[in-house]
Formats: sequence, structure tokens, C-alpha cells
Amino acid sequence: DLEDDDFDLEEKLTRLYSDAQGAISQIRYWKRAVPFCQIAKYITGKINYHPEDRAGGEDWFALYIQFWKIRLERRFRTFSADRKKRELINEILSFIKLGKLPSMEYYCTGSRNDSDIQPRHEMSLGFLLGFLEQVFLPGMNKTLKLLLIDGDFYKDINREEFTDAYNNIYNISDQIKRIEFNISPAGEAGKAIENVRKELITPSLKRRKIQGIVRGVDSEAKKVIINAIENLKILENVLHGILYGEVGGRYDTISNLGYIGGRENKRVIEDFKRVLSKTIQTGEYLRSIYDLEISYDQIQLD
Repeated sequence: DLEDDDFDLEEKLTRLYSDAQGAISQIRYWKRAVPFCQIAKYITGKINYHPEDRAGGEDWFALYIQFWKIRLERRFRTFSADRKKRELINEILSFIKLGKLPSMEYYCTGSRNDSDIQPRHEMSLGFLLGFLEQVFLPGMNKTLKLLLIDGDFYKDINREEFTDAYNNIYNISDQIKRIEFNISPAGEAGKAIENVRKELITPSLKRRKIQGIVRGVDSEAKKVIINAIENLKILENVLHGILYGEVGGRYDTISNLGYIGGRENKRVIEDFKRVLSKTIQTGEYLRSIYDLEISYDQIQLD
């Protein structure tokens, strides 16, 4: 309701408060109308019976406040996370120039018409797929490959790190395909889910077992995401060192920066700057998405 521009929060709270007052009035009327003391005397057979006064009855109010405090805080965290998610999705869709995030057939919420399948990291993997298809391959790969082939690195370790990071990012789609296959009907996790569905157990236990299997697949997805974040950071460090680093620094420049690309050297250097900017943006977006996915999990645990 809070997302609706026409929603009147004050009117809603006033109505709820009025309803609560009415309910309390009914309780008070019931207390006056029912002769509890006389009933107790009759049941006990003691004409002089009187209920003992007990202190501490006000504890219910503290518990009541605590209950609603926890519930409202959880609702607000969910509302805040939902709003942040919408804003983040709009930003990354603009970045990857798509109308919606790429989705997978099996590693997705409600896969195979099963509401118990709720993967934790489908948004991160969807973003990575969109980044590879729309940003990396058409707009970054050529420049990075030129650096890979023609870049004259001062330090072998920088070349090795750059090569490994480039190859890992280039092959992310294959890693995602393996996750997708694992949870598909033909994969190990997918078969395990199907076996649980056939078990004659309570729906709640079945749900927990299926979600446990999905959490295992989530662990694979987490490794892909963390690996991507780390490799994007390496690309960032190498490119920043090439463009702005000092000779002898951890990430320094390349010896042929002034003439790599031949007559197109100035354009190549501008391409390096553009690719560096894209790399930084991608890493920031991926970290934000991953943190958001983890925060949703924490809200559910609370």
C-alpha cells in the first residue's frame, strides 16, 4: 500500500486505531457483564472466595510494544529493500541497455511451476549475463584483447593477473550455464528436487528440503559472483595502473603505451579509459546487487 501514490497513511492509521479502541471497549464491557467472581465462588464452593491480587499484569504492554516494534522494523526493512531494488534495476537496465534483466529457465523464482524454488542470486546472474552480452563482448572485449596481445607489461605478474581475470570474465557465461544445468530436470540438484516432490511427507517438510537443495545451488552462484567481483577489480587495477600508475608501482603502466595501436594510439588510450569506467561501474553494480540479495536473506532470518 505504501507504494501507491494515492495511499493515505494517516487515514489508514486512524481507522486501525479506531478499530483497536472498539475492540478494547468490547473487552471491558465483557469484563463488566460477566460475573467472574461469583462464578469462581460457585465453582470453588467458597462463599468468601476472592481472587488474589497479582502484580506485573502490565508486562503484556511491554510485550505488545516489542512485538509491533519488531514487526514494523521488519516491514520497513522489506519496504526499503524493495524500493532500493527497483531503483537499482532501473539503473542497471540503463547500463546494459535492456528493457528487462536476462533470466534463466530453471535458476529462477517459481521455476517448473514450483513456488518453493526461490534462488537467492538470480538477479546477480541475470545482470552478469546482460553485462556480457550487451557491454563486455560488443564494447570492451576488442580493447582488452588488444591489450592482452600487444601490451608490453613491465611485470610478468601484472600480465598474468590481467590474462587470468580477462579469461575468467569471458567465460562467466559457461559457469552460469553449469549452474542452470545443475538445477534443471537433467541436473543433480534438479533430480533431487524431483525426488523430494515424490516423497509422501508434509508440505512444510517438502518445502524445507527443496529450499535446502536450492541453497546448495545458491552456493555455486555465490562463487561465480564473488569470482566476477574479484576479477573485475583486477581489471580495474591493471587498467588504472596502465593509464595513471607510476613506474615501479604495484600496478604500473606498459612500456608501449605511447604507441600501442599504431596510428590509432590516441583512440586506443581513450578506449582504455572508457573500458576502465565500464569496469568500475560493473563492479559497483554487481556488489550492490549481491549486497541487496544478502539483505533480503537477513530480513527473512529476522
